Amino acid sequence: MRKLYFLILTAMFTAQGAVASTVTYALNEGDTFESGQSVEVKDDGGSTVATLVFGETGGEPFKAAAADGHVEGFTAYTQGNGVNGNKEGGTFYTITPASDGSIDVAVVLNGGKSFFILEDGTALSDYDGIQSEDKYYGTYTFAVKGGSSYKIYCAGSKLGFYGFRYTFGGGGETPATGPATFEEMKLDAESNYNGAGAEGETVTDTWGSQVTKSHFNSGGFRFTTLFNPEWASWSGFAVSNETATTYANIADQYRNCVGGGYKGSGNYAVVFPSDMKEAVEPVNGPMAISGMYVTNSAWNVSAYLNGDGMTPGAFTTGDWCMLTITGTHADESTATVNVYLADYRSANEADHYFINQWQWVDLAPLGEVKAITFAITSSRNNDWGMTTPGYFCMDNLGGEPDESAGITHTFHNAAHAAYYSLDGKRLSQPQRGINIMRTSDGKVVKKMVK
Repeated sequence: MRKLYFLILTAMFTAQGAVASTVTYALNEGDTFESGQSVEVKDDGGSTVATLVFGETGGEPFKAAAADGHVEGFTAYTQGNGVNGNKEGGTFYTITPASDGSIDVAVVLNGGKSFFILEDGTALSDYDGIQSEDKYYGTYTFAVKGGSSYKIYCAGSKLGFYGFRYTFGGGGETPATGPATFEEMKLDAESNYNGAGAEGETVTDTWGSQVTKSHFNSGGFRFTTLFNPEWASWSGFAVSNETATTYANIADQYRNCVGGGYKGSGNYAVVFPSDMKEAVEPVNGPMAISGMYVTNSAWNVSAYLNGDGMTPGAFTTGDWCMLTITGTHADESTATVNVYLADYRSANEADHYFINQWQWVDLAPLGEVKAITFAITSSRNNDWGMTTPGYFCMDNLGGEPDESAGITHTFHNAAHAAYYSLDGKRLSQPQRGINIMRTSDGKVVKKMVK
């Protein structure tokens, strides 16, 4: 197959002096695509600014792109791989931009056929079945939201596709920035999102199953989710607003031990990393990430306190559960940060704890990264692998720490006390000045030592 795309990146200055960037994705003569194939569209810096999915999985391969010069700036188009009969199946070209902006999509539309552009499954009012009397070669322009998916669709006919121009930034529309709070995800009360029904690329996971690899954005970050329709299972990143803190069965996997997002916010991420290394990527290129808040899932806490169903009994001396955060740099080198979600390694039971609040994790040691991935390991394993639930929950990635958040560990054995400085650092013994003393039954007091 020929090179899948070429890119043109330009900078345009508005009257206000703002800068807008345009990336052009264009087919080359001879390009072919498998049904359901996904392409990452990148800027000159190598950052993914949009994804494009050709058709839907299970269809015939797309015809080789034929040379054609009807539309300025584009040199070839594919005729698609089938005729659409409705909005639910057939030949689609699904574009998912990373940031707010606008798209000019270049198409060939047969006369008298209805043309649609769907935003997250709903037709845009300007493109809800429009028709051209004669065969149309040209572009259609529409505004886009970062993280939303746009299906380019024609009813009852093959739709020719040259490519598209994507403009973002300037004119009041800027690339997505800021911390990932997950509040952009609109959820029903006490519900969750796990990638079911999302548009994406079909890939084979480490178990040999066909799964859908999709993405969503929050703040200045893009998150990856894998969903297995056969088993209705997922891995990577889900979003939840469930407030219950108990775990009884698998339906409760979207709960955390706090009962909501950081500082009482509605949404938070539930993360279930797999061997596929589902990633978080800064949408505007490599950057230094300040940190994030983490806490335990309700399922993990149930395992620490009651056993996990595969390994009998609660955590005891020597047990632990650890989150490893790996940052990948532009040169493919890596750095890691480790966080104990539960730590019972000490011979002193007063030191045993699991995280039971939103706890800040400093990611500065990772440096400037183009992606971060996660892994959970535990002292509890059997012949088939780890038996502790491999979950954690996350909020405010790329935000700032709240210095008043206090100590976030739960300790056992009220007869013992642990001491901390005002900035939350564990002390081997009380020091002069104000100390924070926490007993394992959860009581926290300030103590002055002269």
